[in-house]
Amino acid sequence: MKRISAVLNRPVLVYQNLGLRKKLLIVYFLVIAAPFGLFAMLLINQTQERVHETQLSAMRQTMQGDVDALARRVTQLESYALMFQNDKRMIEYLSLRNQTVADEIISFITELYPLFASVYTLDPEVAELAVHSVNKPLTPLPTHILYSEDNLQKTEALPMRGQWCVEVSEGKCVITFSTPLYNHNYTRRLGFLEIGLWDGILQEYLSSGQYVRIGGEWHQLGAEGLVQSSSPLASSQSVLYCEQSIPGLNIDYVSVLPKNMAGEPGSYRNLLLVMALLFIIFSALYYLFLFTLSSRLSKLATHITKTRYGNLEEFKENPGADEIGQVITQYNQMILRIGGLLSEINIAQLQEDQARYFALQAQIQPHFLYNAMETARMMAESAGNEGVADFIYNVGVFVRYSFTSFESDVPLTRELDIVGKYLQIYKATMGARMEYEVIVGPGLECLRCPPFMIQPLVENSVRHGIREDGQPLHILVGARLEKDALEVVVKDNGAGISPEVLRRLENPPDTDARGHGLGITNVMKRVKNYYAGSGAFAISSELGMGTTCTISGKGGRK
Repeated sequence: MKRISAVLNRPVLVYQNLGLRKKLLIVYFLVIAAPFGLFAMLLINQTQERVHETQLSAMRQTMQGDVDALARRVTQLESYALMFQNDKRMIEYLSLRNQTVADEIISFITELYPLFASVYTLDPEVAELAVHSVNKPLTPLPTHILYSEDNLQKTEALPMRGQWCVEVSEGKCVITFSTPLYNHNYTRRLGFLEIGLWDGILQEYLSSGQYVRIGGEWHQLGAEGLVQSSSPLASSQSVLYCEQSIPGLNIDYVSVLPKNMAGEPGSYRNLLLVMALLFIIFSALYYLFLFTLSSRLSKLATHITKTRYGNLEEFKENPGADEIGQVITQYNQMILRIGGLLSEINIAQLQEDQARYFALQAQIQPHFLYNAMETARMMAESAGNEGVADFIYNVGVFVRYSFTSFESDVPLTRELDIVGKYLQIYKATMGARMEYEVIVGPGLECLRCPPFMIQPLVENSVRHGIREDGQPLHILVGARLEKDALEVVVKDNGAGISPEVLRRLENPPDTDARGHGLGITNVMKRVKNYYAGSGAFAISSELGMGTTCTISGKGGRK
C-alpha cells in the first residue's frame, strides 16, 4: 500500500513543484486544448461519415443504374432464343423436313437467312450468331447453321432456358449465350442457339476504372479492355466499397473510391477554418486571463531573484489593490527595512575593521624602531658598506610606513613603492632564488587605496611560493586602469595552492574574534568595503604552476 501511495503521490508532488505559468498551461491543455481537440476530431469524423455515406449512396445508385441497363440488355438478348424457337421454318429445317438438297438450300436462303440478318441488323452488339444442329443436314452451311458432334452436349438447359458463359482472354471479355432448340411439342431437342456478344459490352454499360470479378479473378475496366488486377481491398488505402452482382452473367461489379477523394474539399476547409477560429478565440481569452494573473507575479519573482546578487531595490511596478498588490507593498517595505539594517551592519563592520587595524599598528612604538634603523644605516654608510645601508634604509621605510599610516587610505603609488621596497628586502635575503618585477601603468597618480592592500599578497607569494625543485621564484606586481577601473595583479610561479585550501580562501569563515593576521581574508574584506559594490577579489592557483591574485574596483580618487 505504501508503494502504491508513493506512486500516486508522485504526480501530485511534481505538479506542486511546477511554476505558476506551467500549472496554468497544464490547466489550459486539460480544460481547453484537449477537450476542444477531441470535440473537433469527433465533429470532423461525423462530417466525414455523413459525406462518405452520401457518396456511398450515390455510388450505389450509379452502379444500380449500370447493372439494370446491362440486365435489360441481357434479357433482350435472351429473347432471341424465343424468336428462333417459335420460327416454324427453323424448326422444320432442323427436323430435316426438306426432301432434297435443293429444297434445303432454298429454304435457308429464302426463309432462314433473313432471320439471322434481322438479328445482325437490329442488334450491333451481337458479334456471332449460330445454330448447332443435332441432326446432320443434307448439305453443310457453316456460316449460320453448324453441325458438330463435339457441340451436341454443350447445353443441357430446359426448354426456353439458356445459360451464359463469360471468359476473359488477352484483355477481352468473351460473353456467349447458349439455349436449346426443341421441336414444336418440346419432346425432342433439335440443337441449340449460340449468341456471341461484342467484347466491349462491359465497357459500354459499366463505368471505366471500376472492377469486375469473373471466375474469382479481379479485372479493372479500361478503355482498351480488361486489365487483370488484385483485389481493390488489398490496398492499404482506405476506400469506399460497393458490390453488386449482374443477374445471369455470374459477374460481380465492384465500385471503389478512395476516402480521401470522397466529399467536397470546400466543406472540410470551411469546417476546419471555423474550428481553428474558435480555438484561437478561446486560446486568446485564456491567454488574457493567464497574462493578467501571472505577469505581475512573474516580474516580482524575477525581481526577488536579483536580491541574492545584492540588488535591494524596490519593485517599481504599480502594485494595485488586489492580493498581488498587497504582496508587492509588503515586499517593498521589507526591502527598505533590510537596506537600513545592512547599512547599519556595514558601518559597524567598517568601524570594527579600522579599530582592529589601528590596534595592530599600535603594538610597537614606531619612532624607536625607525630611529634605531636610521642609526644603523648611517653607521653602515660610514663604514663604506653601501649594500647594507640600502638594505637598512628599505627596512626602515617599510617599518615607518607600517607604523605611521593611520589614514583610511593612501596614494596607490605610495603603496606600490612600499611593495617594491618590501621585495628588495626579500631579494637581499634570498639572492638568486627570487626575482621580482613591479609594473605601474599610466594614470595611477590620482588613485588611492587602503593601506597594505597589496603587501599581504606579496608576502604570501614569498612565504608560500618557494619551489622544492630549486627553481627561482618570480613575482610580478602590476597595476593599471582598465575601462576607468583599477586592476592590480600579483602573480608568481611558485608551488601553488591545493584545491582544498583554495576553496577555503574563496569561501572564508567568519573573521577570528582576536583579529589575527592581515592575510588574504582581510584583504578581500577591505577591498569590498573600500570599493563598495564595485570591489572584487579573485584568486586562481594550480599546484606546481603558481598563483594569481587580482584586485579590481572603481573609486578611490583624490
